[in-house]
Amino acid sequence: MVRAVPLQRVVLLVDDSTDIGLLKQTLQAAWASLPADSPNASAGPHEVRLLQVSSGGRMLDVLLALLTEPADAGCCSQDPGSAEYRPHLGLR
Repeated sequence: MVRAVPLQRVVLLVDDSTDIGLLKQTLQAAWASLPADSPNASAGPHEVRLLQVSSGGRMLDVLLALLTEPADAGCCSQDPGSAEYRPHLGLR
């Protein structure tokens, strides 16, 4: 995923069973071997947005807000308005 899709277009859905440490480790391993032609190969901060999924809540509203955020707005520039929203994982 990090090799082919611009990260500003990615939102990962996670729940209470998600091992965030393992997820971050997996993403960082993929990041370390990015090809030069990857859309994420540019310099600068790179972040993967996470959305905590739980029963109930305003998941659809939050997900739609994340998916329609302008690409140039910057990752996680504002809280989409839900207590279930989780910040991003930074990749270096």
